[in-house]
This record gives sequence, C-alpha cells and structure tokens, in this order.
Amino acid sequence: MDLDGGDRTPASGERAAVRGYSQQYDQLAAEIYYSLAADSFEWAELVSDDAGQIDDLVIARAGRVEGYQYKHGAHPESLTLGD
Repeated sequence: MDLDGGDRTPASGERAAVRGYSQQYDQLAAEIYYSLAADSFEWAELVSDDAGQIDDLVIARAGRVEGYQYKHGAHPESLTLGD
C-alpha cells in the first residue's frame, strides 16, 4: 500500500477491472443463458468492433440480432444513444 492507503501493486489494476466488469459480465451471461434455454441462441460477440456504441454484447437469436451496452455507477444518470 502507498501512504494514502491505496493499493498500488501491479495486480491492483486487474482487481479494479474485475470489480468494475463483474455486473456487466453477469448480465452478459444471463442474456446468453436465457437464449440457450429458449433454444434461440445462434451466436454472440463480446466487445464488438463493428457494433458502434452498442458494443458490449451483440447476440443473435432466432430471427434477430440485438446489441447491449451496459453502464452502472453509484449515481446513475440518463444515457441516450446521442451521448
């Protein structure tokens, strides 16, 4: 730890990233699980380079392709596609 009480080891960044993405990965897993359970899953792409702003999950289900963008925070604000 440094003098401010913060963890400044090389692994601290990894720990922060895992904490930050855990809610997002839970939601991604749930969407994929639900489509598998409904027998509608075709394919999924995480962090798509081709999806534009809605790039966290792109999932193809029977007859459609859906894009998901996940945001969370302590004090969430409205987010629009224009942001």
